[in-house]
Amino acid sequence: MGGQVTAINALITLLKQKGVEATLLLPHGVASADKTALDAYVTLPFWVRLKETWHLLRNISLKMQRPDTVLHLVLPSPAFSWLVWLVDFPQERILIQYEGAVTRWDQAHRQALWDDPGMLAPRMIINHYCWSLAGRWLTASHLAIGSHAATALKSLGYDKVSTAANLALFAPEDHAPQLELPVDFDNETITLVGYIGHCFAVKGVDDLLAAFARAANQANHLRLLLALSGDGNATRIRKAIQHFHIGDKVAILGLVPTQRLLERLDVLVLPYRAALTTTLYPSLLLEADSVGCPVITTAIPEWQNILTPPPPHVTVLPPRDVPALAQALMKVTRRNGQCYGSFLHLPPQEERLEHMRTIYRNLSGMVEMGMVTERLSDTTTPGQGIRTPQS
Repeated sequence: MGGQVTAINALITLLKQKGVEATLLLPHGVASADKTALDAYVTLPFWVRLKETWHLLRNISLKMQRPDTVLHLVLPSPAFSWLVWLVDFPQERILIQYEGAVTRWDQAHRQALWDDPGMLAPRMIINHYCWSLAGRWLTASHLAIGSHAATALKSLGYDKVSTAANLALFAPEDHAPQLELPVDFDNETITLVGYIGHCFAVKGVDDLLAAFARAANQANHLRLLLALSGDGNATRIRKAIQHFHIGDKVAILGLVPTQRLLERLDVLVLPYRAALTTTLYPSLLLEADSVGCPVITTAIPEWQNILTPPPPHVTVLPPRDVPALAQALMKVTRRNGQCYGSFLHLPPQEERLEHMRTIYRNLSGMVEMGMVTERLSDTTTPGQGIRTPQS
């Protein structure tokens, strides 16, 4: 959730700096787009959230009186494209962006279902490929974050597809003056390994714990910080820590200011097994890149082009390869405040912002957008929400 919020605020903030009227529309009951407010909202009963979402979609036109307004709607995946039929707004001026891909009964999904049935089983139903077919008849435009996502959208029969790369800007709370770490983790002899994210098995956090247990037995200076969200089974993670007898070398922090944590880490580990339940390009890679934090991650097809060829301070491993991950952890050294250069093969942020503004201009002028041909690499989506930039 933290990366999504960061990206939402980044897009709005940067558009406003360019003089674009950008407004974030939130359901009733959500006071702001900060982490705390959104986490509180998702704990509400499903029927309450459904009611508020319905009310928001059906009354959008009341909030947008200008004829050049563009509705930038971010949905979980193309399986939710049918929601656009409920929006009280001209489809020709709607830009639909998707956080992730649809589910299918392929090998990757079957493996993830076996690993974590409680997490994936509902998604195999509500996020299934068949629901995405409703999007073929929309006159709205679709936004793909990266070429891989564009190919996937076109394979669904979507014809008005443009490709873009996303933006990153740390939220104000990430500029906190300091981050409190456990006493035993805050000295010059310790090497800090970090994980930020959910507790789902598909995120690879179980592989990280197994690999860290191996590495820590030979490298006593290693410590692991887990900044876990409220999603997933944290009890499973705690039991694994006890099972590996690494409780004195692992600390669970919960939600923290992302920038401050990345500045303190010697390496960020994103050991994803697959891109399932992950935004199409993890915002954490953008955030780590912006502060020069080294990264260990896995070879995920959805975003591998952005890391090719990876620089020395980025290690890319096969998913689920615990021995390889353990070896990579043992090679981690202290940064000593060093900020490494960019490891992402992306256009400059200014160029990415101008590209988005061009898409908005085309839609606001009710010009047929067609296929945008600029070659832009994969990146993350801004997260769930509805934006109404006017250009």
